[in-house]
Amino acid sequence: MASQLSMPAKGDMIAIMKTNRGTIKFKLFPNECPKTVENFTTHAKNGYYEGIIFHRVINN
Repeated sequence: MASQLSMPAKGDMIAIMKTNRGTIKFKLFPNECPKTVENFTTHAKNGYYEGIIFHRVINN
């Protein structure tokens, strides 16, 4: 299983979400969960997440 806490390596799939509170980087795992990654990337490409409201934001 891929490490969820490791930094992305060259060739890893990542998503970058820019918010008014900063940038969030997601490491995606297409080999482990291909359908979830496909759904997420399709929504992102179609603009689904543009202007979406986060339920809760917690500072580090």
